Amino acid sequence: MSQIKKKNVEETRADPLRCPGCKQRYRYGGGIRQPRALGCGHTLCELCIIDKIKEPKSPGNKPEFHCPSCGKEFIVRDASQFPVSWLLVDLLQLAAADTGSCLMHGRPRNLHCISCTTWICQGCTKVNHPIDRCNVQSIEEARSGLRTQQKWDLEQVEETWGDLLQQLQVRNNNFGIFSLLGFFH
Repeated sequence: MSQIKKKNVEETRADPLRCPGCKQRYRYGGGIRQPRALGCGHTLCELCIIDKIKEPKSPGNKPEFHCPSCGKEFIVRDASQFPVSWLLVDLLQLAAADTGSCLMHGRPRNLHCISCTTWICQGCTKVNHPIDRCNVQSIEEARSGLRTQQKWDLEQVEETWGDLLQQLQVRNNNFGIFSLLGFFH
């Protein structure tokens, strides 16, 4: 194994969520940093595949691509011919859930889309959650709304609890009257 390939393998093992070609973190949701699974078992981001596809030198030849890790040759016209690496997508989702980062843009999810009931980043308001279609609020607005909702919920619980106590008192009084009359011996 060449020194360059060995170094790429070591770096990829250190952070499998980074493309061994460009060293950038994979992203999911479309776009050029989406992880693509090569037929040899290695993975690269879409941009690296696009950059490494070589146009044919003569009209009869087909475009080719060589895996930078193992050198295997593929005949492809477009990076989309390689399937998305769903295993890496799942790992990206787990990592994003732990860090609070947006899967598509890698930015902090600091906005709440009320319409879709999910946390999003600023970039999402331009793509998947446009303001003309979704009701988006900041963290501060979401916290304030949550506090108001919790206060209302607590008031509802207290009101229901009060009603239940009244009903219990009425039943207890009725039970006492029935006992005096000799119904429960």
